[in-house]
Amino acid sequence: MNSVFSKQSFNSSTQCSVLKDLESLRNKRKEEDLLLLEIKNILHKSFRKNYTFEFSLNENQLLNDEEIPQENIYTLQEIEKICVLYRLKFLDASHFKNPIPSVAEVKIEYLNDTYNKNISGLKIASYYECFNQYNYPQNFGILFAPTINGHYYLIHRWGEPISKKRKWQYFPLRTFETLALSVILFTLIVDLILPTHLITLDRTATYWCGYRIGVFFHLLIFFGGLTMFVVISFFKNVSKNIWDSI
Repeated sequence: MNSVFSKQSFNSSTQCSVLKDLESLRNKRKEEDLLLLEIKNILHKSFRKNYTFEFSLNENQLLNDEEIPQENIYTLQEIEKICVLYRLKFLDASHFKNPIPSVAEVKIEYLNDTYNKNISGLKIASYYECFNQYNYPQNFGILFAPTINGHYYLIHRWGEPISKKRKWQYFPLRTFETLALSVILFTLIVDLILPTHLITLDRTATYWCGYRIGVFFHLLIFFGGLTMFVVISFFKNVSKNIWDSI
């Protein structure tokens, strides 16, 4: 195998938390998941054979799942989970504003030559800013090529590895459920640390009283409204809804 695809060439990549979690998701596939995946592959192959006009890319532009290394093939659902966890975008490479490393281009050429393909439909998982700003300082990207069965083959990863800190930093912005949970927990903490004399003028009130419950719901409404304003104004939406849109 070409040296750019050797096991050593992925050593630095596996230090990236995104790739570690992606590999973990792939390794956790259950037997029933593998069976459903195989059925899906058969159906997808049959559809491509009989209804090729419905697909934007022909087989010459897609990698064959049976020919390429299986350990680098990921489903769209697995990529989606990672993008939601780390608040990344998964978009066509044409939208990527930062430069793509030459080694990635070499790997693409190697795949084309080895499997007699003309690969198209390349996608990149990266920060939103890398698709929105030219020469964004944190030039991070994971390059994928589509396969015949509708999956994605990991070609190359570049840039400073993402740490697990980002996954928890953006926990509230994963879905509307995690956003609501975060607002409730934050409101509860604020409510609990407020001294009683700040929530009521009743000198006979104890720490655990109805006033504190009332303040909790008032704060929840306030923080909830503030959160929605901030999310919509500055973050556009939760990751679940925008991970694959420009």
